[in-house]
Amino acid sequence: MKGSVINKALPQANFEVTAHLSDVTKKDDVPLAAVMLSRDVKRYVEDLQEEGAVNKTGEHDYQTTLAFGLTPEGVLTMTANGQDITKLKASFEVTSPLMNQNVILITVTPLTEPYVSKGVDGDVIAPLEKVLTGLEAVKRWSTIQGDDKSHILQIVVEEPDKATEVIKVLDERLTKLKEVVGSGVDLEMQISPYVDPGVQFE
Repeated sequence: MKGSVINKALPQANFEVTAHLSDVTKKDDVPLAAVMLSRDVKRYVEDLQEEGAVNKTGEHDYQTTLAFGLTPEGVLTMTANGQDITKLKASFEVTSPLMNQNVILITVTPLTEPYVSKGVDGDVIAPLEKVLTGLEAVKRWSTIQGDDKSHILQIVVEEPDKATEVIKVLDERLTKLKEVVGSGVDLEMQISPYVDPGVQFE
């Protein structure tokens, strides 16, 4: 970020901002929390680009001009590439159940054979994603694979009050999957402490 602040008459500030978003999912030594945060940032920047507030200058490179100022009436103005920041639809969402009531996380970790060798895609991930496809309350989801062959499904629901119905469906599916995989795979669902799950987790 490079820029200047002019404190004369009506204060103004202009900054040229450039960013390079690396694909950390391809690195083995990156914690899952960092991978999740990186994806959240990338999604936010892409949303800003769609609204014209950010320019894409390369495969992983982005640029914008931030401008701040005061009108003669004393109203603060904030723009990105000329777009009024206060009117943009893009919002930064942290996909963590501890911070976002719209997010559900499911962690799938293979513990014993044959799941350690062959993975859990076919036996666990695919059935869960099939369920998610049929839930209208689900806005989107993504899967992150860790270096220990574990998977984390990040599920974002449309509204916090719709989380309960999604949780109930997922809990039923997870219960059935546990009967199939037994102790060979650890299945854990995490939700915001501010959401009533409507089910009793074991």
